[in-house]
Amino acid sequence: MLSKIAKLLLVASSLAPVLAAFAVKEISEGSTVANTWPLLLATALLPVICCLVIFYAKANLERQSLRVVKIKSTDKEVLAYLIAYLLPLLAKDVVDFRENLVVTLFVFGMIFLAIYHSNAFHFNPLLGFAGFHFYEVVCDDDMTYLLVTSRVIRKQKGESSVVQLSDYIFFEIEHE
Repeated sequence: MLSKIAKLLLVASSLAPVLAAFAVKEISEGSTVANTWPLLLATALLPVICCLVIFYAKANLERQSLRVVKIKSTDKEVLAYLIAYLLPLLAKDVVDFRENLVVTLFVFGMIFLAIYHSNAFHFNPLLGFAGFHFYEVVCDDDMTYLLVTSRVIRKQKGESSVVQLSDYIFFEIEHE
């Protein structure tokens, strides 16, 4: 499984679209790139961090076989998270997130903690943009897991070579 630091980095990478939205909003309101560079830098670095964590997982985690007996796509749940991501932008007229650091940290902290503790990696738009799909799978041991894979799965049953990202999340290395 991933270390806690790698899991934290993967969760943090999911915040890149929100930071990008804040940067675009700031620039559209007349702020200069020089004023928004921290947002732009974080927006650029977080996808790189996401890729590095995935490459690390593929190269270093123990491979195991996952026998799937039932599968359901969860790709559509990304929309709910994107709406949650956009809520701080809608509230920008009520609270200036740039000037009220406590509120900003609270909002981002709540999003981060909710994602981290729920193991909701299928929310991560960066993984979706990179072509990954998310499936809720029931395995032959009758446990339910999240499977992250780069392929579209069309059959209910199958076996895959995977690495375990967390207690209930597997990342497919190859399909057998």
